[in-house]
Amino acid sequence: MENIKIDLGFATLVGERGADTNYNEIFIWLEDKNGVYIQDLAIIGQQYHYDEDLGVVQDEGIVVRVYADENNEDYTHQFHIGMYKEEE
Repeated sequence: MENIKIDLGFATLVGERGADTNYNEIFIWLEDKNGVYIQDLAIIGQQYHYDEDLGVVQDEGIVVRVYADENNEDYTHQFHIGMYKEEE
């Protein structure tokens, strides 16, 4: 997969689409100047739920998982963002 990389000076911000096609997600993390992983920052993707018969079912909306604790390898915050709809 192709990465999106942004040089921050002290590190490189990297984004990449998740490899599992059941989930519509982008992973964001930091790498050092040598391309070595430093830490996860966020996963942003389409909301979904599990169905016993269908497996992963995509829902309308976005879910953001943020890794806000530098000492924890699991995400620490999760936000659900509904889709904005223009009033008629």
